[in-house]
Amino acid sequence: MTCLQSKITTYPALPIVDISPLEKLILSKVLDCAEIDGGLELYADTGPMNPIVVARRELMEAIDTPDQANESLLKRFVRERVLSILPKEDPDPESVVFVDLSEFPWQFIVQDIITRSPTARELVVIQWISDPSQRPDTFGASVSLITENGILHATSEDLLADFRKRDLALASGTSNGGGGPRTHIDSVVVPPDDPNDTVDALMMAERFVTGFEDDEIQEGIADILAGLRAAIRRERLRPVLLDALKELRSAAIGFRDDAYRRAPHLKVGNEAVNLLSAFLLNAERIIAEAEGRIHG
Repeated sequence: MTCLQSKITTYPALPIVDISPLEKLILSKVLDCAEIDGGLELYADTGPMNPIVVARRELMEAIDTPDQANESLLKRFVRERVLSILPKEDPDPESVVFVDLSEFPWQFIVQDIITRSPTARELVVIQWISDPSQRPDTFGASVSLITENGILHATSEDLLADFRKRDLALASGTSNGGGGPRTHIDSVVVPPDDPNDTVDALMMAERFVTGFEDDEIQEGIADILAGLRAAIRRERLRPVLLDALKELRSAAIGFRDDAYRRAPHLKVGNEAVNLLSAFLLNAERIIAEAEGRIHG
């Protein structure tokens, strides 16, 4: 069986004063934690643990402690998903409780802390995974940014795919075909089968105007060329931006549908869901216009 090596590092440390006893207890079971200068530093050399094992006595003491996070998301989760299914008759305080955080990952706990904190603004999470074999398909990394507004996440494969899209959009050739020096990146000849007719037209215009660069009689050639080259760069990026919008639309639809399944009452009157629906309508309009299905 393959033994993957995983390491997590985060920064900055979370203010201890803003962390409830229950949050500190659970986070310390999921990750390694260290108190440094009034902050709780989160890290792990073996990856996050789930499910976690907590002594019932510790869990009850932490959840009963009065603090500023009396109605925190974690307390609600523990009450509804953990304590509610435990036997209530003659509980042994020294028994252990298994807590499955599949539906409430540790990143949600951190986000709730940041949302309440008057000083914490974000937590950066960097994780990398590798295999002792070090084959190219057995290692990777990911980065997350946790703020009160959301949890943003990307893997190394996500970033590389995005870089490759940008490279394809920005580069239409690597040489002038004769082995000589590469021409100006904005003046490379576009192959005749380029699907973007606008780019073809702009680049033909750019090559035509370039012929007047040394003509002292013509005025404003430099400004015209600068405008054409800027327009070419923008047009090359349009397919990449459209793909990104389509991916964001798919993610938003999935999030909205999942919210509806979990809480049907959110369909009407919830501000966040209404904003999401408005975004989807606008995204559909932009995509349709870009694909030529509607005009204006």
